[in-house]
Amino acid sequence: MDHFKEINDGFGHPEGDRILREVSRCLQECFGPEALLGRVGGDEFAVFLQPNLSLEEWKVCLRHFQESVRLVEPPSGARRLSCSVGVLLVKEPRPVEELYRDADWLLYQAKAQGRDRYVAGTQEDARVGVHAQAG
Repeated sequence: MDHFKEINDGFGHPEGDRILREVSRCLQECFGPEALLGRVGGDEFAVFLQPNLSLEEWKVCLRHFQESVRLVEPPSGARRLSCSVGVLLVKEPRPVEELYRDADWLLYQAKAQGRDRYVAGTQEDARVGVHAQAG
């Protein structure tokens, strides 16, 4: 969730919890019952999917999810809700710590590019980026 801290700090944790429940509903509706969904941080969620979708099908699904989030009613006086997404396209089994690190790097690329967007990449893309930023 983009700027989620503003909701908790400005409107209280019950309102933040309502927003989190609504975003969870959006995730469930957009990615379906075969998705493994979880909240991994205050305003971060993870979705694990295994369907063989084309890149175009992924783009449609992600756009639908982001549009659903934008329709969630924010607290009165709060900015419109939006979500940045890092999409890791996994080609081979990897430890969950690597998957999380690489997806997290892609998420931060989406935020760095202005938020309210998604950045997709492979594990190779993320590993190159992580090492380039660390060096």
